Amino acid sequence: MSQFLHIGTIRRAHGLRGQVKVALDNADSEVLEHLDFLWTRAPSSAPVSDQEVTADSLRKWELAEVRGLDGGLYLVTLAGVADRTAAEALQRQEVYARRDELPELAEDEVYQADLIGCQVFQPGHGQVGTVRAIEQMNGNFLLVITRPGREDALVPLVAEMITDIDLAAGRVDIDPPEGLLDLDLRGD
Repeated sequence: MSQFLHIGTIRRAHGLRGQVKVALDNADSEVLEHLDFLWTRAPSSAPVSDQEVTADSLRKWELAEVRGLDGGLYLVTLAGVADRTAAEALQRQEVYARRDELPELAEDEVYQADLIGCQVFQPGHGQVGTVRAIEQMNGNFLLVITRPGREDALVPLVAEMITDIDLAAGRVDIDPPEGLLDLDLRGD
């Protein structure tokens, strides 16, 4: 498992005293309220998995102040960022947290990054493929499932379709609506 987890993005500078607005990947999360430090890196043109992110590729910041706003946004003051110019230099930076500094998960929760690489099964139909990535589209998270000889399938990451997750076995069971996995076979 990766040591660092992607938790959000610095959107833009706020005010004149070096504050930034951070958008969390999960708008319902309060993770920033539990951290003493966050880590940033400049966005890359190629996708980078959390497994490829190391302390050497990140910059560590002490959180001086954190204030929640609406819609998963936070107003953040980072120690050492004292003015708007310094804050503007951080725009679009990806935000990470160390796994061992994150709050304990509930029994029915997992980190999305831990699903990548899991084998995906549809009961009654066998193995569907492998989770290649998690994408966010219109505020919804989707499993991107690589399938041999076919286009990737996108399955919403919701309890109605994800029926079981066994990280120890590297397995995700899904129950998508009929036809969802066959969208690549349509002649449209």
